Amino acid sequence: MMNPIQKLSRLFRANPKNNFLAELHTKISKPLFVQPQLGKSLIDSYLRMGNVEQAHSDSDGVGSSLDVTIQEGIAVMDISGALVDREMSVPCARSPVSYEAIKMEMESLLDNSDLTTIIARLDSPGGVASQNMDLSDFIYESRGKGKKLIAVVDDMAYSAGYSIASAFDEIWITRTGGVGSVGVVSYHEDHSEYLKKQGIKVEYIYAGNKKVFGNPAEPLSKDARADYQHEVTRLYDIFTETVARNLNMSVEDVRATEAGTFHGNDAIKAGFAHKLGTFDDVLQSILEEEQTIDNKDLIMSDNTIEKNQESEVTDENLESTNEVVEDTENPVDLAEAEVAEQEAKAYKASIEAVCMVANVSPEATAKFIEAKMSIDDVRENLMKLTANPTSQVSNTESVAIVTDQKQAIADDWDNAFKK
Repeated sequence: MMNPIQKLSRLFRANPKNNFLAELHTKISKPLFVQPQLGKSLIDSYLRMGNVEQAHSDSDGVGSSLDVTIQEGIAVMDISGALVDREMSVPCARSPVSYEAIKMEMESLLDNSDLTTIIARLDSPGGVASQNMDLSDFIYESRGKGKKLIAVVDDMAYSAGYSIASAFDEIWITRTGGVGSVGVVSYHEDHSEYLKKQGIKVEYIYAGNKKVFGNPAEPLSKDARADYQHEVTRLYDIFTETVARNLNMSVEDVRATEAGTFHGNDAIKAGFAHKLGTFDDVLQSILEEEQTIDNKDLIMSDNTIEKNQESEVTDENLESTNEVVEDTENPVDLAEAEVAEQEAKAYKASIEAVCMVANVSPEATAKFIEAKMSIDDVRENLMKLTANPTSQVSNTESVAIVTDQKQAIADDWDNAFKK
């Protein structure tokens, strides 16, 4: 049975103009921020076939590697598979996700005034080092600019994938999800013995001793190894410092992980994730947070209206009392009646104001007034309805109140964002 590389070789042998293998070799010959799964993921990402709805396309009709869904003020970016610096030419539907595409998409989402939250849904073993830190810096610097940034790890965000996740405000992880692998790896393939057995001798003609460092036709020299190690160590320093900044941890603590991986609750204990939950849990959390904000706004609005109306009623009462005292034979009795009438009007206006803010129908509002419920009781019943649209209003008979629309929104999210 042929391995994936052999299959690819046969696939492209008849097309000398295709530069896929050259690009693939270029990518995997560079230092990588990856987990061992990268090899299979990289091949799979190039060979993915099928009808995929494309969010974008370039002038040549090549599909974008990044899926983005927008619904009810929330944008979800699906960052799956191996990661590369730029879009690459591929023979199939789509290329691997690129840092360039993620940055461009995030710039657009951050400028969208209709959005409140940007979610990155990650399932990646990592990718190339080139431009990865730049993307992490960009996301980190986007914090606090009007959008909540949430990374959801289901199933993995390793190495380059984790440097992206760590830059978000919040990291959610599933019980089986994995994060970490903050480290760098590079490879050298020595084909010299194989070439010798095939009777092939490769001779390089070059200028500059380092020009042929790391070539596969000969064993890695001591100087070449030192050169490779220097670059790997340099990238490791940048990587660990970036993750430490993103997570508000010390560099020493990040290095102490020794590029290990953490799963579920262990990731939270290690400081590599903030909350445990699924993608649906994240959406539910956003819904509950928005409901809390709406409730606070409702209470503040009610209190402001009530205070304004009380002030207006007091002024009107004073004027009416003065007029009654001057114009009637029994000023005391008439003044009391006038005050009672004004209080009744004020009560009615207060109940109507509270019900108007909560989108209560006029018929239901009249029921509240008829029942002579206090404004505090009315507000309490409306708050119960906001928290649970199916609950009944107490102390009234068949009060028809317009229910909260949040449940409908939650259903739309569920349909739009589930894989």
